[in-house]
Amino acid sequence: MLHRPRADHVGGGTALLYKESFNIRQFAAGEKSSFEFSEYLIDISFFQFRLVIIYRIPYSAVYPITSSTFFLEFSDYLDSLLLSKVPLCIPGDFNFHIDVSGDVDSAKFADLLESMCLTQHVRSPTHIQGHILDLVNNCNSDNNIKGRPIANRFISGHCSVLCSLSRSEEHTSE
Repeated sequence: MLHRPRADHVGGGTALLYKESFNIRQFAAGEKSSFEFSEYLIDISFFQFRLVIIYRIPYSAVYPITSSTFFLEFSDYLDSLLLSKVPLCIPGDFNFHIDVSGDVDSAKFADLLESMCLTQHVRSPTHIQGHILDLVNNCNSDNNIKGRPIANRFISGHCSVLCSLSRSEEHTSE
């Protein structure tokens, strides 16, 4: 497991649990005012991809950062990520209830993903209260997510989300 806990707050941070047979190299980690990130380059026997784990801190009295700030910061951050030629996968806890129709922030988030040619793949609840907060996103052109991610076991208030990966070339003929 590789992790980057939040040094000055309870909760949050990012972590990556992986098989020892994977070649993992963390090449960046940090914080913006509205989210935290960890970036990894992952070599699996059959392909390489860039994994960027995101944790968006929810708005609170202790942490009064608005979703508007997140949208600006995340958009700028995505601009830099999308320059890479390596297939990209962006999982994380985005703390938007994307399953709630009519939620303004969820709609703005979906619009942001679409404008950046990203697809969000999780369709079942990932939070103990029945909402979809934990997402798996990738570039439309990468096609590296195979099938639908599965919300698995609840570890805390959130469950693990499992997905299968494949090389882009495997999907170009489908």
